[in-house]
Amino acid sequence: MDTNKNIENQVEYYNDFWSTHAFHLNQAEIIRLAEILKAVSKIEDINTNNKFTICDLGCGRGWLSNELVKFGEVTGVDLSPEGVQIASENWKSVKSFEAQNILEWRPDTQFDIVVSSEVIEHIVDKQKFMATVNHIVKKDGYLILTTPNGKTKKAWDDGDQGAQIIEEWITPTELKKLIRDNFEIIYLHTFYNDFSYNRIYRILSAPKLLKVLDMLGLMEFYDGLRNYFRLGLYQIVIARKR
Repeated sequence: MDTNKNIENQVEYYNDFWSTHAFHLNQAEIIRLAEILKAVSKIEDINTNNKFTICDLGCGRGWLSNELVKFGEVTGVDLSPEGVQIASENWKSVKSFEAQNILEWRPDTQFDIVVSSEVIEHIVDKQKFMATVNHIVKKDGYLILTTPNGKTKKAWDDGDQGAQIIEEWITPTELKKLIRDNFEIIYLHTFYNDFSYNRIYRILSAPKLLKVLDMLGLMEFYDGLRNYFRLGLYQIVIARKR
C-alpha cells in the first residue's frame, strides 16, 4: 500500500466531510457524549481539584473537545486541516487544535486522559494507532475510547446507514486484545441497542417486545442482558496505562 497516497486521500475526504457536515450534534453523538461523560466519572481522581491535561484524538469538528474542557486543559488533534480550522473558529475555550497524522504524531508532552471517539474504525493500521495512544498517555493515565461494535456491522450495513472512506470495525474481544498490552482495562460496555431492525434485531428490537418490557419495568434488566452479550451498536472502554 502507498501509505502517503492513502493519507492524502483521507485528508481530502475528511476536509470535504467536515466542511459539509451538520454543525449541531446528531442523536448518535448525543448518546456517545452521555457515555463518555459517564466514563469520565469513573476515573479515580476526577473528584479532586486537579485539572487534567486531555487529548481529544481524532477530534473532527471539535465539539467533544469543547465538552471535555469542563475537566481540564484540552488539545484536539485531527488529520483534517479543514476540521481543525472549523474547530478552532468555534471552540475558543479549547487550549489548541492541531492538524496531524495521528499515526505519526509524537509530541513531547503526555496527557492524563486521552479520549478517542469513533476514530479507530477508520484506521487500517490499528497497532500504529495504539502506538500513538501509548506514547501520549502518561503512566497511570487513562484512555477512553468509543468505536462501533464489529458484531453489529452486518445489521448496520443492511440498513444502509452510511459509511466513511475506511470502515474496519472491531469486536469487543479484538478491542481488548489491542489495548491490554500496555493498559489495564477497567470498564468495557456496549450501548445503543435499538439502532436497527435488521437480522437478529428484528426480534431483539421489535417495538411490541420493547413496549411490553417497558410496561413490566424490565428494560433495565433487558439492556443489561444485551450488554452481557455485547449487542449494542457502540462500545466504550476505559483503560489505565500501566
